[in-house]
Amino acid sequence: MTNLNCEQCDVLNKSIFSAIELCGIKYISNKKCCISYKKGMSIFCSGTMPSGIYCLNKGKVKIHIYGSIKEHIIRFVMPGHLFGLGTIFTNHFYCCATAIEDSTVCKINKEDFLSILNGYPNLSLELMTVLGQHVEYSNNKIISIAEKSVRERLAEGLLSVYNTFYDEFPVSNADISDKAITLSREDIANFINTSTESVIRTLSELKNEGYIIIKGRSIFLKNIKGLMKIAGINVESMTY
Repeated sequence: MTNLNCEQCDVLNKSIFSAIELCGIKYISNKKCCISYKKGMSIFCSGTMPSGIYCLNKGKVKIHIYGSIKEHIIRFVMPGHLFGLGTIFTNHFYCCATAIEDSTVCKINKEDFLSILNGYPNLSLELMTVLGQHVEYSNNKIISIAEKSVRERLAEGLLSVYNTFYDEFPVSNADISDKAITLSREDIANFINTSTESVIRTLSELKNEGYIIIKGRSIFLKNIKGLMKIAGINVESMTY
């Protein structure tokens, strides 16, 4: 366990905490603790009692739930973003959080987090915006799973993951050769709600048709407009 200085945090500008004054940042820095997780380690599990709110400092985290048959990935978390926010309103976690690469996570107790919200109304507005985006994202994902084919969902999922990992949407076929999507085929399958075998087969089809490039576990987007056409989306409708 380490303790990082929030005032000098490299990802503070990506966090909703960037909206508060320096004294508020110092308060958070004094109240939080930082924990390192190896790839595959669980940060929290559904049904357990929450001990705080989490902010990712480094690495990548998946938010997921376990159904009666398989795992379902809800979304991915990148540095600077909060997770475990649902516990503000409940006394248990409704989902799980797991590191998908070596990660550093900062945790602040619920009471201290609520104290910050009370002191900074603008932070409460930022939080409501984030929660609203999560609801909209989940609603769109439900529609996608219900109405789209595996091929369509995979194209949409690759664009979504790219947007999440790199905080941008690839609007053209410009050179993005250094920006890989590196996920296990099982995680991709659990993200778009299909089997691992279907993901492997459909990725091979997209590769052969020139939409993507595959190097080991890494996937590179090649034909952006083509993927968007397959997914049935446009830039204006993207709400990832």
